[in-house]
Amino acid sequence: MRPVSVLFFLLLIACDSKVVTPTYRPYSSLYKAIEDERLKGIKSNFEALQKPVLKNVFQLDSNWIYMAGDGSEHLDVPCREVMGVQINLPHRILLPDTPLWYARTIHFTEPGYLFIQADDGGQLYLNKKRILRNSDYAFPIDTAGVYQVTVRVLNNAMAGGLRRISFVTKDQYDQYTHHLSLFKRAEKVIEKTLRKSVLMEEELDAVEYMLSNFNEDALKKTEEVFIPYPLLAGPYIIGGNDNLVRIRVQTDATFPVHLEWGSQPDQLNNKLTEDGPVTAFDISLPKPNTQYYYRINSENSYSEIIPVIRNEPSHKYAFNVWADSQSGWERFVKNINLITQTDDVFGIGVGDLVSQGNEEEHWRKFFSILSSSASSIPYYLIPGNHDYDGYYDDLNPGYYYSFTGNTKNYFSWSHANSSFISLDPNASFPIGFDDEQRIWFYNKIESEEWKSATWRFVLLHQPPYSQGWPNYHGDEVVRKLLDPVYESAKIDFVISGHTHDYERLTKEYGEQKVTFLIVGGAGGALEPQESSSDPKMDTVIKQHHIGRFTVDGQKINFESISSEGEVLDAFQIKKDE
Repeated sequence: MRPVSVLFFLLLIACDSKVVTPTYRPYSSLYKAIEDERLKGIKSNFEALQKPVLKNVFQLDSNWIYMAGDGSEHLDVPCREVMGVQINLPHRILLPDTPLWYARTIHFTEPGYLFIQADDGGQLYLNKKRILRNSDYAFPIDTAGVYQVTVRVLNNAMAGGLRRISFVTKDQYDQYTHHLSLFKRAEKVIEKTLRKSVLMEEELDAVEYMLSNFNEDALKKTEEVFIPYPLLAGPYIIGGNDNLVRIRVQTDATFPVHLEWGSQPDQLNNKLTEDGPVTAFDISLPKPNTQYYYRINSENSYSEIIPVIRNEPSHKYAFNVWADSQSGWERFVKNINLITQTDDVFGIGVGDLVSQGNEEEHWRKFFSILSSSASSIPYYLIPGNHDYDGYYDDLNPGYYYSFTGNTKNYFSWSHANSSFISLDPNASFPIGFDDEQRIWFYNKIESEEWKSATWRFVLLHQPPYSQGWPNYHGDEVVRKLLDPVYESAKIDFVISGHTHDYERLTKEYGEQKVTFLIVGGAGGALEPQESSSDPKMDTVIKQHHIGRFTVDGQKINFESISSEGEVLDAFQIKKDE
C-alpha cells in the first residue's frame, strides 16, 4: 500500500495556513459518475456540442494502384513507379516493417490540403516530388491541376496500409482548424470545471453561459475566469541512475511553477521554481529509505501533498511492467488504480504509451493518469511504434522527449541485484538497430554492472516471439540481435508489448533459460481471438492486464493481473546461491 493517505495528513494539519486543498481532483475522476446535478448538466450540454468535422470536397477511395515495397527502402527514398493491383480504400495488409506504395491520378480544381490516414505513417509525392506536411499534419496542394499522386505508407505495425485520403479546399481547411481550436479550448474549460475541487458561482455561471452561447467571445470570457488555475499534467517522476528524484510537470499556462518539499507534510521548507509550461525539478533527498513530502503549485493551482521515498536497494522489492496503454484511457485508469494499491518501488512502460505520438493532448492525458502512481515512484518509459506516429518526416518523437526529459530512446539502469537494458528499433524505417545502438547494447552486456547482477532484463516494444496476432510471429530484426547473446549475456527476461495480450514463453539457450513476456494489455484494444499457429507460446491470454515482479534475492515471482484485479498467470524462478 502507499505509505499513508494524503487526506489523513491534510486533516492532521488543517490548521496550518500553508496547507490548501488540491485545486483539481485526479484525472481519473473524469471516469466516475457525477453526482452534482449542475455539473451533470454542464457535461451533458458540452457533449451535445458538435465536434468540428472536416467536410472534404471529395474522398479519394477508389482506383488506387498498390504495390508492396521492399526492405531496402529506408526513411527517405525517391518516388517509385507504382505497378501493381488496383484496390479501393480502406486497404490493410499484414506486412509489418514494410513500405506500401499507392498511386493514382487526381485533378484538383483549386488549392487545398490532402489528409492521409495510414498505419503507421504516410509520405506524399506529387508528380514524383516529395511534399512535406504542415504543422497540422495536412499536405498542401498549392495550385490547381492534374497530378500523379503517390502515397508511401510506412508500416511499422503488424497489419497496415492506406486507410483514407481526402481533399479539402483552403477555405474549408481554415474554417475547420478555427472551429476545432475553439472546441479544444472549450474542452479544456470543461475539464477544469469537472475536476476543480471547489467551484465558485461565477465559474459555473460563466461555463453555463458559454455552452448556451457558444462563440469565441463567450469562450474567451470563460477562459479568463479560469486563468489563475492552470491544469497540471503530473507531477510524475522519471527514473534515472542516480540519487536524484526527477519530478516533471507540464501546465497549460506560462506561470512559474513551484515545488515545495520537506520531511513532514506541514514542513515543506525547501522551494524550487522553474518557468512553465514545461518544468523539471531534481531534488536530492538527504536520507535514503525515509519518507519525504512535496507539493507543486502554479499561480492558484496546487497539487496534493505527495509522499515520496528515495529507495535504497534492498534484497526484496517489487515493480510493475506493462505496455500498450495506447490511449485506452478508461482501461488504463483501472490498471494504474491497481498499481497505486501496491508497494512497488518503480514501474516500466514498454511502448505504445499513446496511440498518436504527434498529438500533445494524448501525452498530457497519459501523464495525467500515470501521475496517480508516478507522483510517488519513478517510471522508466520506453517508446513504441505508435509513440512515433506522425513523425515520419524525421522519426524524431518530439513529445516523447519533451514529456519524459529523456535524451535517448534507449537506456539502461540497475536496481539492487537487477540490471535492465531498454532498446528501441523504431527510430529507423524499417525498424532496426543502427550501429550506435547495437554497439551500445554489446558494451552494456559486457559491463560489470550487467555481469554482476543476479537478474537481467531486456525490454523493448516489439517482441522476438508472439502468437497472439494472426499470422504474426514476432519481429525477426529483434531475434537477429538477441538470439546470439542469450547464453553469453545470461539474459533472464525479454519483456515486450506490441501484441495486445499477455503471452509467456520459456526457451533454453545452452545452459541459459530465457523467459519471454508480452504485457501488451494496459489499455489498447485487444487482439482478435484467433492466434497464429506458431510460435507455440506457453500461455496466451487476451485480457487487459499489468505485470508485477517481486524480487527476493535469488528468487523472483511474477504475476499477470487483470484490470479487475484477478491473477491471470503466475510463476516463480529460483537461482542457486
